Amino acid sequence: MCSSFESIEDVKEFGGRFNHQSPTKIPGKKIKLPTDLAPVFDMEKKAHLLTWGIPQPWAEGKNARPIINARVETVAQKPTFQKILNRRCLVPATAWFEWRKTGCKKLKNRISMDYALPFTFAGLASDTHFTIITCEAVAPIAHIHKRMPLVLLPENESKWLNVQAPFETVAKTLLPHEGYCLSFDEEKSAQLDMFN
Repeated sequence: MCSSFESIEDVKEFGGRFNHQSPTKIPGKKIKLPTDLAPVFDMEKKAHLLTWGIPQPWAEGKNARPIINARVETVAQKPTFQKILNRRCLVPATAWFEWRKTGCKKLKNRISMDYALPFTFAGLASDTHFTIITCEAVAPIAHIHKRMPLVLLPENESKWLNVQAPFETVAKTLLPHEGYCLSFDEEKSAQLDMFN
């Protein structure tokens, strides 16, 4: 599950890859959490500020939390996403965060791509909200968490946005592979820090 990520601060960070008629400066803090406003690029590669998490108006209590992630393996079968399967979007990021369990502790890891900053996650969007597509984690980071956002290489961004291609077909062809150059920085345990 991806529950926090580092967003871009300016659309210009993407050079010529995106529509510069978009608003350029991104308001708010750089690290995005569920229900925060974050920039996403639509199918014309124009930026919009949307709320992270698809609402569940029929749910109550704990189950009423917005859906921030959608599993690539099952999203096409879920009623919640049927109306937005063809509303694919790109979620720009420079990193995401996962916590590795070690005994009773959880250590925070900042995960990023070695060679492409910034990059994009595959997403789905309504008029006002978005969710991030997730997949199985690749080997370099699988020890941290078993899931990861579906990171798109620059050459695959247009393929993801092409709604002429059926969802299941395009999603499977864009899955990450072991060659992805991912790096992670793990925070030190507070107990270990006392001896440094």
